[in-house]
Amino acid sequence: MLYDLHIDLRMYFCPPMNDRGRGITLTRRIQLPFPPFNGLSLTGSTIDVVPMPEGFTLNSVVWDCDRSRFTAYTEMSQHDFPIASIPDELNAWIDRGWRLGSSADVFDDAHDSGGGDEEVETTDSPRDDFEPADEEDAWPMLPPRKRPKEFNKLFRALIRLMCEAHNAESRAYAMWRTQRFYSDEELKKSESSVARRFKDAESEFYEMTIDEQIEWRKRICRNYPRLDRILAKA
Repeated sequence: MLYDLHIDLRMYFCPPMNDRGRGITLTRRIQLPFPPFNGLSLTGSTIDVVPMPEGFTLNSVVWDCDRSRFTAYTEMSQHDFPIASIPDELNAWIDRGWRLGSSADVFDDAHDSGGGDEEVETTDSPRDDFEPADEEDAWPMLPPRKRPKEFNKLFRALIRLMCEAHNAESRAYAMWRTQRFYSDEELKKSESSVARRFKDAESEFYEMTIDEQIEWRKRICRNYPRLDRILAKA
């Protein structure tokens, strides 16, 4: 007898995300010859782009009586990963049989709009003297007009995802306000006015009322594209 397991992989790209709470969620179905349990680790090239001996550890294993299946989640964090490379990384997992979404989607009747391409007016001031090693590493700190259009779409989709997942929302707000992203290291080294506005915007988010934060989230979800639509075009 084989047991169906629908597993969610919560993936965090830090920064700009935090490695807690909801992240970018991928899901898939696998079959096991025994019932899964909390703490069970799974590994193998069929589920992992780069299989590691320790594997993925299952959390919150639940038996879904209505659908006769087990559900669980696991997590993975990737630190200092270039934002521009996120679509390629996610597509590599999709090629392994994963898909964007969650096993919990069947319980969610909400339907979000695809989002448009709203822009926030920013000042194209010169970038500060912090020089990343690669050209793509510099894109988050450049004015939108000096970045590839596809990267700008990805940037907006990432803001929306962080907003929907309530993951590092103050950082997402600063990204929206300035249309830039600075890591903590870059903020320490930068003396540009845009970097200062980025830090100020993070503080500004916490000064907003709950209603103002809710309205901002609605605006982002209404106008910014979903990540799955960005990947479909990658």
